[in-house]
Amino acid sequence: MVFLASASLLLSTGIVLVGMRGETVGALGVYFDGHFYIDIARSFPLPYSPEGLDYLGHAPGFSAALFLARLLTPDALHWGALALGVTWLSAAAAVVAFYWLCLEVEVPALPASLTFLLLNPAWILVSAAAHPEPLATALALACFVAYRRGSLGWAVFWLSLASLTRFPAILLGGALAFDLLVIRRRWDRSTLAWLALPLMVLGVYQLYLYWRVPSFTGMWDVHQVHWVSHWTYPFAAVLRYWPLMSERGLFQGPIVYTTVVFLLIATLAGGRPSQRDVWWLSVWSGLILLLHVSMSGTPGVESFARLAMLAWPPALLIAWRLLPRGVPWLPVAVACLALGALGAWVSTQQIRVAVFVQNHTLWIPPKVATLRSDEPRWVDFKEIRDLDRVRAAQRQKRERSAARGGGPAGGGRVTPR
Repeated sequence: MVFLASASLLLSTGIVLVGMRGETVGALGVYFDGHFYIDIARSFPLPYSPEGLDYLGHAPGFSAALFLARLLTPDALHWGALALGVTWLSAAAAVVAFYWLCLEVEVPALPASLTFLLLNPAWILVSAAAHPEPLATALALACFVAYRRGSLGWAVFWLSLASLTRFPAILLGGALAFDLLVIRRRWDRSTLAWLALPLMVLGVYQLYLYWRVPSFTGMWDVHQVHWVSHWTYPFAAVLRYWPLMSERGLFQGPIVYTTVVFLLIATLAGGRPSQRDVWWLSVWSGLILLLHVSMSGTPGVESFARLAMLAWPPALLIAWRLLPRGVPWLPVAVACLALGALGAWVSTQQIRVAVFVQNHTLWIPPKVATLRSDEPRWVDFKEIRDLDRVRAAQRQKRERSAARGGGPAGGGRVTPR
């Protein structure tokens, strides 16, 4: 287990060092959605603010971990380095928890954990840069390890924390309920009360947001800020955006659609009668899969492999349970190392692209410059988008003017507030 944790940390660190080139390693903690969680962490112990309306759709769990890390290491590390450190430690903890769950469901723990660590490029990417998925995955795995060991109280405790880290984790309560209520026929008051606890925690969190941010109108509305979406037929968006995904780079489309197919096959295979004792694995992966293939919008398809990350552990456990016994260890190790190296390279390219693109936004450079500050710097992304539209219109006007031979078009310079 120590080896697996160390391997996770070293792998993540290696990707960062190779991918950033001239950038400082700690600065990577700002990119992707890291800047959201850093500013939320800066606002603790009363997270969020009426000035940060565009931040309310991001769960507080990862930011709470950053805040605790800041308390434990005052001024030793800036916020970007803390975000990376928490991500790496969470990824290592997830591998260890997966190892323990392998033992509980009678899966070869070491080779299965190696596949968990190395075979999914999306897992390598979220483990390398600042993302909440590793922490949410570690907490979700801890939930089912505790459950298999007979501690329902600890299971719902870890599930509650996972739900506050990635909201879709609340669906894992459905897997617990299925096993307890349908398979084990436990309908006593104590069991029902424990199962209701994660829902109550999310309810209290929503009440807190109504109190903290008077203009808060509900979680669905705040999610529309960055991803305008609605419910649609399962797999409708995945099938609709297939041509678009072919334009997102050499590996983006294959990773997304391979993930969709793998999760679907594993979920269906996990429902076989021979797997009755672990049908909860199929329910776990199926609920996460169904949620994310039933949402409209391009962003959900582009980021599917990351958004549905919580389904990766149960799908992989199902696959291992259905493999023939006595699978040779050496070919598995060689395949894992080869595919892990490919996944690391792919993740490095995605990191480089993200850094390049986000460095040309209006909000990332100021975030990098203020990583030592403890004051949150909320951004109005609607204002930023309006400004981008103005700039795009001015650029088109200049291009049309140049095409007519009129020279560069004028136009005043627009600056954000």
